[in-house]
Amino acid sequence: MAEVGRAEQEQYDAGVPIKEGETLHNLKQALLIVDETLGSIQSLYVDACKELNDVSLEIIDLQHAIEFAKANAVRKCYLETELQKALLKRRECKDVKVLIECVMEFDRGDWGTGKLQKVFDRSEKRSYMPRIRNDLFE
Repeated sequence: MAEVGRAEQEQYDAGVPIKEGETLHNLKQALLIVDETLGSIQSLYVDACKELNDVSLEIIDLQHAIEFAKANAVRKCYLETELQKALLKRRECKDVKVLIECVMEFDRGDWGTGKLQKVFDRSEKRSYMPRIRNDLFE
């Protein structure tokens, strides 16, 4: 895409202003939102990776506390609740990463085809199948 040179821009600026129509105005506004959103994706991805790393370390700490700490029932319940919160946060970070990676891999022809909605649908319909301990989910 060619950019307008300085001399050409000055020529455009010196001319008679042209009032843009509503459709063009709305399109520009929508494109600014797309530009801002896509521009923020990289920092969102970096933040999600850092948060995923932090919460993974927190999960390790909680697992070791459950394994090694001498705790009463109240303390065990607290540790279990904290572990559940951390695991849910980890899942959210992983979901954010997957969504951003999907968008970053899109080709120009992928937009407007419903591919993004399919990614949303797949993540919403996801379920867990036990690998070994089926008895825990009965």
